[in-house]
Amino acid sequence: MTQHHYSRKLLLDYELQQICNLLSSTVETDWMDGLHSVSNSNENTKQLKQLTQLNNYQINSNINSIIINALERDGGFDLLVCPKTTGFIMITKMKMGDYYRLHHDLGLNGHYSTTVFLSDPDTYEGGELVLHNDFGSHKIKLDAGEAITYDTGILHEVSTVESGERLAAVFWTTSRFSDPFLRSIHYKVNESLRVLDRTESNEYITEAIFNLNQISHDLLRRTL
Repeated sequence: MTQHHYSRKLLLDYELQQICNLLSSTVETDWMDGLHSVSNSNENTKQLKQLTQLNNYQINSNINSIIINALERDGGFDLLVCPKTTGFIMITKMKMGDYYRLHHDLGLNGHYSTTVFLSDPDTYEGGELVLHNDFGSHKIKLDAGEAITYDTGILHEVSTVESGERLAAVFWTTSRFSDPFLRSIHYKVNESLRVLDRTESNEYITEAIFNLNQISHDLLRRTL
């Protein structure tokens, strides 16, 4: 796990099946043009469908609850993001020829972006999430039920779907730490605690754990 990418299995098999069952009950008119969610849209920005919240509130609400419940047991997400609020989850559908060109997510969305893959990667060609940072480009195509969380400021795109159908859930989370430097310190302190917890105990390690816990708690109190 790094400060920029955190990939993991988020959904249990039965949770993924519940979401797929909910989505299978939708019809084509339940999905709207994805350009409606872009503030300065043009026809080249993206080509995909999003599940409407107005006509499908109950379906969206049920999917939202399933994913939020999964996040609550995701210790790695909590460690990296230190979440304060997570916005309503958006479901996207991409078929052959659909894409999302190179873009930044809006800064007002939050500090972290998460994509949950809902389709088996063998059922569609293309459709990789591509993250671009100082270390190059990273193509990501995870198994259904797996998710990746990354800094909202990372330049990224979704490559053109060549065949099949790609379903995904996308959401944004605001951290309790608005300062990225403090987020980094909190993460590193707690990663150190995790390492020390797996180390054979002695008086020096016990003291280090006590001190690091104190730092972590002091940082969190600064956000109250």
